[in-house]
Amino acid sequence: MTAFIRFWFVILTSLTVSATIAQEITNSASVNSSIGDDGTGTIIVEARGNLPKPPVFFTAVANAAVEVGPNHIEQTIFANLKVVQGAATTLSLGINGDDRVIEVQGESLKSWSVRQEGDRRFLDLHVIENTQELRVQIKLQSRALHLRTADTLDLAHLAPGDAIGFTSLIALQYAPEVEAIVTNATGFAPLSQDDNTTVGKPNRFQSTTGGQLRLVVNRAGAAPAPVELSETKLNGDVHANGNSINFQYRSLATATVANAEITVLAGNAALSLVPTDVNYRIRLVQENGSPVYKLSFPKIGTFPIALDFVAALNQASADGRSMDFAVAAGAVVPLTINGLGSDIDFQRDQTSVVPQRIEQTWLGFLPASGRAALQWKSMRQAGEGKLFFASTGRIESQVAAGLLRQDHHLDFQVLQGSLPTIRIALD
Repeated sequence: MTAFIRFWFVILTSLTVSATIAQEITNSASVNSSIGDDGTGTIIVEARGNLPKPPVFFTAVANAAVEVGPNHIEQTIFANLKVVQGAATTLSLGINGDDRVIEVQGESLKSWSVRQEGDRRFLDLHVIENTQELRVQIKLQSRALHLRTADTLDLAHLAPGDAIGFTSLIALQYAPEVEAIVTNATGFAPLSQDDNTTVGKPNRFQSTTGGQLRLVVNRAGAAPAPVELSETKLNGDVHANGNSINFQYRSLATATVANAEITVLAGNAALSLVPTDVNYRIRLVQENGSPVYKLSFPKIGTFPIALDFVAALNQASADGRSMDFAVAAGAVVPLTINGLGSDIDFQRDQTSVVPQRIEQTWLGFLPASGRAALQWKSMRQAGEGKLFFASTGRIESQVAAGLLRQDHHLDFQVLQGSLPTIRIALD
């Protein structure tokens, strides 16, 4: 008897729930039920409408071949993306680093774009309908390298983005004229070395999350630079308006390969006269979002270089000026500036050039990077300080018949400057 009551309680509960569902989804479902003489029955719920689309889940495997050259770091990434659920229209992967995405190709790929969200970048791959697997080839290029001294940069690489499963394998290859070492591999695990890898310097890394892969790149000791500079000098004369300096750049360039090219001028400066020498050509290009002047040599040889340019002077403060540009530098590059005057004080820090006054000329030396960063301000002359003083007064007044008598006692305290004269207004 107890089991029979429990059975009918379950049936009645089911009917009550069914009635509630029927009321809530009258427009999208119908409920039918029947109970037989033997106490058994059926409940049929017929649903109508569209089921919600399941979210898109995909996995990604990336293999990157990185070529570290003397001018750029270029890498080709072969990525395989598999959709495990949902109907994908866009598959997004993360990009760690600032390298440019210059090409993306794939059979099922409609288009691609790079998206920026705050300080994060994403590579959005727009695929054709019903794509279940996408194989793409992605090419990245770093900023220009400056291997006159060691150059440090973070290698760009793919990150999971929206992928639920992700694996990235990076293989580094170095050009013969380049030396490089990985100084930081946060988020990466070094793998077994290839045969062409120097002992103690792994060139293969794997990650499932992305991270940071920092390289220090330098020119190999035995490899000559495409262009070697010597006897470089930089002379400047301040313009009469005091807002710019006219510079003359003189150097001797030795090109070891045909069509060798160097960056000769960058920063807050521009050529005032385009050279017409048959031994070299100069062109203005955009590099890392900034204009730079490139000097190229069609043939091998040693050629004298003569460039004239103007560097702007910025207003660093109320009584200070600054300039900042860079030139192609040799081992030691003297910098001379005429017309600045003697009553100035140069800022001293690790990035600024601090020239010395020799007769009527300021003389300094550029660092190996060739950056001419200077900032100065006028020095205050002795006794030039503005006058500041404080005064207090005490007045004693006596009133008598037909007479008002006043005694004024004034005290002055000089805080700065000189007080040669006191002038008092009498009202």
